[in-house]
Amino acid sequence: MASSALEERQHRPYDIIVWGATGFTGQYVAEYLLENGPKHLHYALGGRNRSKLEKVCSELAERFPEASKLPLVVADSGDQASLDAMVQQGRVVISTVGPFIKYGTPLVDACSRLGTDYVDITGEYDWVKNMSRRYHEQAKQNRALIVSCCGFDSIPSDMGTYMLVKYIKQRYGKETGTVKGSMVKLKGGFSGGTIATAVEGLTNKPLPAPKPQENSTAAPKPSSASPKPAKTVTKPPSRRFPVYFDNDFGKWQGLFIMADTNTAVVRQSGRELEYGNHFNYGETMSYPSFWKSASAFLGLSMFYVLVQFSPTRSLLLKFLPAPGEGPSREDIAKGHFTHQLVAEAVTTDGERPLRAYATVIGHKDPGYGETVMYVAEAALCLALDRAKLSHQGGVLTPAAAMGDTLIDRYRQRGGVFEVTSDPFLPSKI
Repeated sequence: MASSALEERQHRPYDIIVWGATGFTGQYVAEYLLENGPKHLHYALGGRNRSKLEKVCSELAERFPEASKLPLVVADSGDQASLDAMVQQGRVVISTVGPFIKYGTPLVDACSRLGTDYVDITGEYDWVKNMSRRYHEQAKQNRALIVSCCGFDSIPSDMGTYMLVKYIKQRYGKETGTVKGSMVKLKGGFSGGTIATAVEGLTNKPLPAPKPQENSTAAPKPSSASPKPAKTVTKPPSRRFPVYFDNDFGKWQGLFIMADTNTAVVRQSGRELEYGNHFNYGETMSYPSFWKSASAFLGLSMFYVLVQFSPTRSLLLKFLPAPGEGPSREDIAKGHFTHQLVAEAVTTDGERPLRAYATVIGHKDPGYGETVMYVAEAALCLALDRAKLSHQGGVLTPAAAMGDTLIDRYRQRGGVFEVTSDPFLPSKI
């Protein structure tokens, strides 16, 4: 993008557009920005139904009088021209509209073409990978940062690993080998939108890789910022059985429903940030006993099987929250999580083992309280701290796109992102 185009972006009427502001999570994102965002920034709410947007503004105005004057932008994911018109009015777009495999691609297409920064809360990694293949070079050329997985999927895992790799490099002068993460504490609810996204991800086949020139003005050229193919890596953390005891975490380990997405995002960061030839990552969840870990494994396995068939999927969804529904404000405030990670430095024969430990803690419901803070601060980082970022365009992971600058924002909002050489102390779930 030419310098004149960069100047044009700075003069767009809105700094941040919340796309999907009528949805459960989108409303909380709008509220967060009104409560915590700088007052000099210009926000707008986006959605496909003006009357619903007006209702959201009216409800927000009960707590924030300025919300009654928020601009509204009407667009539809099925109408590319309307999305283009919306995107051209903002510097940054926050998307909370899922399932992203159904509704997300046209917006990413618009942002990458028109030089608009973008963040979302998806956990659908097959879709994210496809967006990287399609739009990385175009977004880089147009100086647009396209950053997915900026919610509970996958900020704790991605940023926790980023901190460990940097710590090991600075403290020991070594590369990082294996990193293992475990969700050791978790309390939170699910919205209908999250459940719909999870079911969509479990029942859809991986998207085919598009031709390199698809949706791009030119064929991709090699770039140091482009995602790199994985090199030789060590074996992932030990998983001889789906249930096992881990001495570092001091608890039984089992399946974590978000592990596949988080693992894929962290490994992508490893390629984009060149963590090293021996880097690898794996993730589990901690349980207080073998039986609870085994029960969770069986329950998640059964859920996966049931959603594969239309009759059982429909029956199952009748007992779960519908899109637009979610936990109460009181329940969101009661939620929390603790994610721990352990990293090993790559050492030569005869050297003593070198390790580092990271802890990421959230003090609200992970899917709504913390996710809202994570994605809103990511958008504010792009709106206010763009000059501090090493990459100025491309489809990137949160760690690769914003790194320390984003972690600093989370810490300022009370998020715990710690790294040390001291092993974890024993704790109870």
